[in-house]
Amino acid sequence: MSDISFFDLKEREQERDNSLRRKTSKLSKIKQHLRNIKREWGPLLAAKENWDDEYNFPPGRYAGQGI
Repeated sequence: MSDISFFDLKEREQERDNSLRRKTSKLSKIKQHLRNIKREWGPLLAAKENWDDEYNFPPGRYAGQGI
């Protein structure tokens, strides 16, 4: 039977911590990206005051109206 040393336990703990950091950093990057999208596009999105209200989008161009 092999004995597990203190250093082996520390190494395993560091590997586990590093994998958790990678996961949390990915999650924080996704959250930051969504915050940036909301900050940039949020004011441009139509809002409803009530669930029964309809969206009132500004009229867009028809096909062939040019740029």
